[in-house]
Amino acid sequence: NGYGQHNFSADVPTNASFIIFNNGSGVYDGGQQTVDIPYDNEVTGWYLVEGTDESGKRFVDSWREGGNTVTVIFSNNKGWGSVYIHYLGGSSSTEWPGTAMTSIGINDYGEPQFSAQIPAGTTGIVFNDGNGSQTNNIDFSGQTGFYLTDQSYGKWNVGSWR
Repeated sequence: NGYGQHNFSADVPTNASFIIFNNGSGVYDGGQQTVDIPYDNEVTGWYLVEGTDESGKRFVDSWREGGNTVTVIFSNNKGWGSVYIHYLGGSSSTEWPGTAMTSIGINDYGEPQFSAQIPAGTTGIVFNDGNGSQTNNIDFSGQTGFYLTDQSYGKWNVGSWR
């Protein structure tokens, strides 16, 4: 590509839930792999970004034709019935309550997880349940995994893991 990097392609069934990229070696043989990536067949490509999760799996970001997007994951650790993401700044913003996030399964803690694609360049996000519960405004600076921590002034604070 234009950055001097090798590009690879593969056919993925449209009903796939997750994909993982790896270097072909087993974990015990020095193998490397990405985190489980929620599969979205509208994404054009993925690339490695800085950082790993607690087990050493690499983080990724993605893009779509016509513009870059970022995949954001929300762990629903407080049991909200629905999860929405409202984003602002960058190339576009949503109207309140935002975009309904897509369920992507259960994490290792038994919590439902949701994902959404937001435009690269987004500067702020708010997660909410569409029915009154919401986070405080989050300055979005590249972290892509979120969970609820405690409340201040009636709104939830968040922690992030990547």
